[in-house]
Amino acid sequence: MLLGDNTIKGEGWTYVRYETLEKLGIDPDKIVSAKYNFYNLYDLGNEAVISAYAVTCDWCSINTMWFNRPTFDEKPVTSTIIKESGVYQLDITPLLKKMLENIGNKSAIYSINNSFLIKCDTANTNMIFPSGDNGLLSPYLEIVIK
Repeated sequence: MLLGDNTIKGEGWTYVRYETLEKLGIDPDKIVSAKYNFYNLYDLGNEAVISAYAVTCDWCSINTMWFNRPTFDEKPVTSTIIKESGVYQLDITPLLKKMLENIGNKSAIYSINNSFLIKCDTANTNMIFPSGDNGLLSPYLEIVIK
C-alpha cells in the first residue's frame, strides 16, 4: 500500500472497498466501532498525517487511474499521526454505518461500492505500508458489534 501526497510521484492514494460487506447482514445500529488497521514498519524522521476520505461515486479497481480517480469528500472522515513503527488505526465508524444504512439505495453518495480512500496529508511525504502478505501484516477492517 503506497500512500503519498499530491506531488509528482507522490500520488499514492489507496482506495478501499469491501465488496462483500453487504452480504454479512450487519445491522448499522449495532456497530460499536469500525477501524481500519494498518502497519507502519519504519520509524519516520518527521510526523506524517494519514487520513481516510469518503469516496462519493462508484469506481472499479481494474481501471482506476490518477486521471480518472473517483471523487471524494474534501473533509477527512478521520486522521491519525504516524511517527514510529507500529499498528495504526483510522476510525471509520460513522462512514461505515452510513454505508450499511444505504445498502440497496443505488443513488446513495456513501455506499459500499464507493467506500473510502486513504492518503497522506503531509506535504512531500510518501510511505509504503505492507499489504497482501497473506495476512501477517495486511491491513484489515475491525468491526465491533454489540
